[in-house]
Amino acid sequence: MTLTVQPILSSHANAAAEIHFLTWKDVFSQWIPLDTCNKMTLEACQKIWFQLTESASPLLHPIGIFESNELVGTIVWGQPREDKAFDAELYSMLIHPSKLRQGAGRRLFPACLQNMREHGITNFYLNCIDANIRALNFYQKMGGRTLPGLINRKDYKELRIHWSIT
Repeated sequence: MTLTVQPILSSHANAAAEIHFLTWKDVFSQWIPLDTCNKMTLEACQKIWFQLTESASPLLHPIGIFESNELVGTIVWGQPREDKAFDAELYSMLIHPSKLRQGAGRRLFPACLQNMREHGITNFYLNCIDANIRALNFYQKMGGRTLPGLINRKDYKELRIHWSIT
């Protein structure tokens, strides 16, 4: 399997939206109430990804991993939304459910770190659903450190994981 990493362009928005939608439907629905997950429709995801990819903002960085020119995963980082003590926040990392555990995440995450370094980022955080053990283990293997305490959302709880990068 040949994997390549590159910025996500507007021509990839529909594929990114499909990954987003399927991840919510197939993966996040294990931990987030179904009525909340059902609000994340394909149309809602398309709107998000067209806005992301058409934005000229230097503050948003959508990056994709492709297998034979087909988008199989996304990662998006930008300015911190909650914790201003960090340079950046990793908003989401989504791998197509049919491509999980095949190496796409292990290739995409370090590419994101490199992209952050190129933009002068020295530390960042992400929030992860506390029950998502597979993701928590992945982020730990990628060098993340979990901060103490839980973040209470309306329908679930999250842990904050941070990195220092040089």
